[in-house]
Amino acid sequence: MIAAGYIRISTKDQSIYSLGYQEKSIREYCTRNGLQLAELFTDNGESSYTFDRPDWKKLEQFIKNNKQVQYLIIFDYDRFSRNIAEAILKIKELHGKYRIKVLSIGDPIDLDFDDPMNFMMRAFKLMMGESELWRIRKRTKESKVASSLAGRPAGKAPFGYINARDENGKAIFLIDELKAEVVRKMFVMYLDGCTFVKIRQYIRSIGFSLEGNATIQRMLTNCIYAGLIRVAAKGIEKYTKGLHSALVDENTFFAVRS
Repeated sequence: MIAAGYIRISTKDQSIYSLGYQEKSIREYCTRNGLQLAELFTDNGESSYTFDRPDWKKLEQFIKNNKQVQYLIIFDYDRFSRNIAEAILKIKELHGKYRIKVLSIGDPIDLDFDDPMNFMMRAFKLMMGESELWRIRKRTKESKVASSLAGRPAGKAPFGYINARDENGKAIFLIDELKAEVVRKMFVMYLDGCTFVKIRQYIRSIGFSLEGNATIQRMLTNCIYAGLIRVAAKGIEKYTKGLHSALVDENTFFAVRS
């Protein structure tokens, strides 16, 4: 009996199971159950909520090209998907079109797909996986809000800053002095009546490249440059003082915004 294997880990889903541990477990399952593992596919850092993943697409193509494959072995159902609706449809599709049985390493090899109790148990596991995803998203959002309220910037540093860590290892933006002067000049030029096109031409003339007028507009309305952090929580939007240094004063920033 021929099987394919699939393992996945995401930077956001907080799985405690490494890719190596998932692979080892799948290989052991195949050995115990007399399955020949023809190929193992790995998505590293990919979303659990969609099947639009690079190696998943390769896996589906492999199944189409290798009709002898009878099983798809996964470590657990949350490695397969954290979207219950999409997961159930995908399992039905694989079984209906290719007679592929999707099994986790906790399933018996002879799992009866037509047994309603087995369907309910699988649906419950998938539901728990999606529920955990929503809890992760909620914790992440709350953490970001708390970080913003504390004045700590997050994400990739905008033009004029660099990403760094403070003495406690927490994220902070530091000024990139060379680019910071360009940002300051942009604000001055805009308040002097220069168009986005002229500002972009100036930036190019001194050796920097910013794509499109929309980029200029986004930069001129980015409160980070005024030393502020935008906080949006429970339908309320406000600014709080950031821990990073401003490139322009607040009066200049809000004059541009007006």
